[in-house]
Amino acid sequence: MKLSAAQRQAIATYLEAPAEPQHRQGLHGLFWSSLMNAIAEEVNGGRDLKGLFTDSFDFINFGLCPGASAEAAARGSDLKNAAVAYPFCQIKLFTEWLDEIVKKVNKGDQKESLERDIKLARISIKHLEDEIKMQQESRAELLLKNYGENGKPPPPPVVKQIESMEATDTGVLESMRVKRSISRGVFFSVEQKRQHIQLETQLQKEIGRNDGLIAKIKSKEDGLTVKNSGAKIAEIITQLLDTEEAIGKRTQALSDIQKRQESLSAVEIESRIRTEIEYVRDLLMLAAKRLHQDSCPFLRPDEPCFTVKEIGACVDRILEFDPRIFYNDRASIFGRPGIVLVPGSGNALFDWKNNMIIVPLIPPAGNCMASIATAMIEYRLDVDEEKRLMTSYNQIPDYKDLRSIFQLRATMTHDYIAWMLSEYKGYRVLGKDTKKWFDHEIAPDRNDIFAPPDYQQFALSSADYKKRAEDLEAALAGNLDECTVEVLWHGSIVAYQNGKFPRAIELLRQLVKKSPEHTFAYYNLGHACMKTMQKQEAIAAFMEFAKRNGQSWWAAIARDHVLHLQRG
Repeated sequence: MKLSAAQRQAIATYLEAPAEPQHRQGLHGLFWSSLMNAIAEEVNGGRDLKGLFTDSFDFINFGLCPGASAEAAARGSDLKNAAVAYPFCQIKLFTEWLDEIVKKVNKGDQKESLERDIKLARISIKHLEDEIKMQQESRAELLLKNYGENGKPPPPPVVKQIESMEATDTGVLESMRVKRSISRGVFFSVEQKRQHIQLETQLQKEIGRNDGLIAKIKSKEDGLTVKNSGAKIAEIITQLLDTEEAIGKRTQALSDIQKRQESLSAVEIESRIRTEIEYVRDLLMLAAKRLHQDSCPFLRPDEPCFTVKEIGACVDRILEFDPRIFYNDRASIFGRPGIVLVPGSGNALFDWKNNMIIVPLIPPAGNCMASIATAMIEYRLDVDEEKRLMTSYNQIPDYKDLRSIFQLRATMTHDYIAWMLSEYKGYRVLGKDTKKWFDHEIAPDRNDIFAPPDYQQFALSSADYKKRAEDLEAALAGNLDECTVEVLWHGSIVAYQNGKFPRAIELLRQLVKKSPEHTFAYYNLGHACMKTMQKQEAIAAFMEFAKRNGQSWWAAIARDHVLHLQRG
């Protein structure tokens, strides 16, 4: 990376005396402007950016400037060596993310955005369809209650009419689709128009009969509720059709982009890359401002910082102690969020637009776990479109009076970090009611075995899970003494999950015999023995786990099971 003598001196001055506030000023802008200018020079020169990313690897990824510190080269080597693959989320260094951005721009960045919008719109349609169904069920329940007498169902003709109301709603939806198509100029044959008119006539008769049925409800309150359900269904149908039209427009836009894709100029490519980089730069500034700091992308030789390996360790903790975090509609469509390590300081944050967790290289006070936890609870709240989690958290007695959504989010973030840092280790720092909420809403199921992330519920498709189970069973078909620890461990988990508790016990006994230090094997053995009513062995397994695991949330659960078994 080309830096002027003045720029190098500014970096060197900061590294020598980082505590001086004036030495940090301007360094954020220096890093990002240098990066964007270097990229612009390469793009306008028609050169491949991979050369720049290779030559300036330490500067771009870790904010290391060899000319400013004799130890920078050694530090860069250490950080490179720590960049290992992580199986449960895609973790990228900044140069890897930049390389993807260049490819995306060259193939049409708007294309990816439109595809994302279409997927989100389809999620929205599913929610709207579910809401219509809920309103229809509520309406039918009230009608059946009001037309039944002395606990008996209404007469068959009335029941049949109530059941047909859903079909009428479907007819209204189809009719409105046709009307909108005609208004957009879609061609309909004479026969198709005739059929539409016949459908409309029939619909009006059905709607009139349904209105008459509703008008005869004796309870004014129930009658009003049923009418409101009908009005709500009509409103949702309109929203559903609007969403379908939006999908159609975006699909057409995708087709148009495909035709224009190959005509991009170097100036346009540079502009789009710059826009993407500026977006991430501004998020880094936000991360620092949340802590009332200036973002600084330059890493001091002795400063604690993230590596890909450290991010993986933090995500492992999240998946262990918040196993349902990725079970949501967004993850099922877009997958788990990607993670990008970027030079800067502050806590990690979640970028909804790109389904990405941005991790500043330098965590506050060197606390990597707190930084990742901050982004993860932000992700959890942002993907909870129905606000179920926030609503239930607001019911905790200590927080019932909190009305500010910002204050509530800040409080939950604080508690979530405490959950991941302290409660995980068995230290009671949360209030009684708050801990109870976390145990119910966030924690692993205390009545289930421990399962690593790739064996947790819904981690695999049913087909992949079946294939893995078959492969494990084949590997376990011979002499168990010859099986590896990994095969025994994974085989025991699959056996337990499929209700084969005696088989799970057999594999776990063999596992602890072969590898006594495999701590969680004792925990799972305790659960499997409870399922088969082997009380004393369950107690022994849980006690052995608690002894080996020491101070932890898991050990506390194991001791609770021991007490329950001893009393029962």
